[in-house]
Amino acid sequence: SPRVISGHLGSSRVISGTGRAEALGDHLRALGASDVVGRLQPEPKPLGKQLWAGVVDSVGGATLAAALAQTRYRGAVASPGVAGGGGQLARGAAGD
Repeated sequence: SPRVISGHLGSSRVISGTGRAEALGDHLRALGASDVVGRLQPEPKPLGKQLWAGVVDSVGGATLAAALAQTRYRGAVASPGVAGGGGQLARGAAGD
């Protein structure tokens, strides 16, 4: 399911992630996303490249594990749901 925060937050860029980036990209940009990316992939290590200042994730599972590993130091993550399950977090980002 698509995830986007409508509008811009000051000078921040809003990036939307979806499993259907090609099909929904134009729609998500019309809602305010400056860029659209595909599903986040789990990191092989507990911490990955720091990409995100803030994340809102409604999927959970591997997507949330990837978002946590890629969030910048002092960044914020909100996860209002776990549609994808919570098991990935219990095993760690790499699935150990």
